[in-house]
Amino acid sequence: MVFCGPIGELCTSFFKSKRMEEGSAPGTIEIYSNYLSRFIAYCSKHSISSINEIILATLLYLICEVENIRQQLNGGLLAALN
Repeated sequence: MVFCGPIGELCTSFFKSKRMEEGSAPGTIEIYSNYLSRFIAYCSKHSISSINEIILATLLYLICEVENIRQQLNGGLLAALN
């Protein structure tokens, strides 16, 4: 996965260090990659291009948005099963 922009460069650096760590499982790195990819997309959607622009509220809104999507998906799945 390729990360772009200043925040993406930080993510790329993070993954390079994780890959070099002894005992870092490829599955763990893939999970980190998926979460960070969502985070970068969220930042891009909200015109956040610098790590300095990220505040606690940014992270809380992202978590709420992800949780709302998860609940909608689970609700749709439960309705389909009934």
